[in-house]
Amino acid sequence: MNRMVLCYDTHGVNLKQLNDSKGFFSPERFCVFSRDLVDSRSEHGLAVGQRFKQVLPYVVIKKGDKYLSYSRGKVGDSRMAGNYSIGFGGHVDIDDLDSVDGNNINWKLTALWAIERELEEELGLRKTLMDDDIGAVHVLYDGSNEVGTVHLGLVYAIELTDKDAINATDECKELQWYSVDELRARVADGLYEGWSAIIVNNLL
Repeated sequence: MNRMVLCYDTHGVNLKQLNDSKGFFSPERFCVFSRDLVDSRSEHGLAVGQRFKQVLPYVVIKKGDKYLSYSRGKVGDSRMAGNYSIGFGGHVDIDDLDSVDGNNINWKLTALWAIERELEEELGLRKTLMDDDIGAVHVLYDGSNEVGTVHLGLVYAIELTDKDAINATDECKELQWYSVDELRARVADGLYEGWSAIIVNNLL
């Protein structure tokens, strides 16, 4: 299936300093590409994918002083299957897109809609989100592995209450709540995927 996903043109961007780069959020840098192309391991596909990185909202869910953890079940990328994670979300589809002026992409609204869709798909959580409901965005890049080199994470945090019902799905299994200390111990044991390990060790 030729799925179209949100990407970001990283030409001229210092990937090691993304959180300090105000230029990252320039609307004209967002674009849409075929996932088949940007995920391709052909010479051309690798060149395109490493410049136009796929943008993934990556949502950390908190309740009280604990964070929700899960193991990846059925996922589109087999390289991620079975990994433990604290990040919920996925690719931004073309149907999620909102424009600023009919041309440039409004990344804030686009990300919110994509997050709402993914949380319902992955956890059965139906929740309408506003800017005030999510924490400040952190931009995450990890070039240490094959998957990381072609993706950028937009890390958000949301807080749930006891009224918010969640359920394990085929995509997200072994739902468990852990404290920061418990997560750091699990990360030290090598249980978590790269982005989650970075967040646990540096952002929580």
